[in-house]
Amino acid sequence: MKILLWIVQILLVVLYFAGGAYKIVKPENLVLTIPDVSMMGWCSFGLFEVAGALLLVLPAMLGRGHVITPIVAGMLTIETGVLAALYARQSPTIS
Repeated sequence: MKILLWIVQILLVVLYFAGGAYKIVKPENLVLTIPDVSMMGWCSFGLFEVAGALLLVLPAMLGRGHVITPIVAGMLTIETGVLAALYARQSPTIS
């Protein structure tokens, strides 16, 4: 079970780190798709995701602060829900 948990954590770290880095490096592309969020807003989402990705795995690797991991996972879940709502609101409706 521990191995499965580590695999899931590493996959989440890679996904959130890559997504966050993209939001930091290319916010102008995202502003074109969702103009409700400014470039600074996209950079903030990106920084949050990169920090969250690191905090998912670093406490376990350092052997300290195991309580932080589920809290960070919950915060990233909320952030993902906010982004999903933004994308859903921007997407065209099917008639």
